[in-house]
Amino acid sequence: TITTDNQAPLNLIAKNASGTTDTDGGDLTLRAGGSTGAGDPGDIIFQVSPTASTGPGTTNQNIPVEVMRLEQGSLTLQSSVNSSPSFILKSTDSTMNAAGQSLDVLGIIQFTGDDAGQTQTDYAKFLVTTDVATDGQESGKIELQVASHDAELVTGLSLTGGSLEDEIDVTI
Repeated sequence: TITTDNQAPLNLIAKNASGTTDTDGGDLTLRAGGSTGAGDPGDIIFQVSPTASTGPGTTNQNIPVEVMRLEQGSLTLQSSVNSSPSFILKSTDSTMNAAGQSLDVLGIIQFTGDDAGQTQTDYAKFLVTTDVATDGQESGKIELQVASHDAELVTGLSLTGGSLEDEIDVTI
């Protein structure tokens, strides 16, 4: 356990033998909070320190740039590079020794909240699956599901890679 005085920044860097940041092989759990009364429980902020070049053979001092902030239930991602996308969320299958199959679940984004009886209810979900995994015929499927009258998630919009080149089947 590492603690700091109230509002003091804490910098934690994991380095391998060559001096580069390397956190493979273990988990890093960050927890902010512990405030009492009406105080802010604390944010978790991720920063990178890019090396800025001012010309051949010279560099400026590394100035940390905030890239992600977890703040009281919200997540903010930002990019300081105009030519790059602000946000890429990449889901990959980590079972590298298994062949992909149709209907493999590749990613889920789920929206859950309390109903009037304070029961946790799924109100909406994005579901991404493999439609066809055959080499050379790969196609995916995205479903947008919403809770129907009885809280059952029902697909309202489905986009599926078609059976022809550059074809997408849409079901509403």
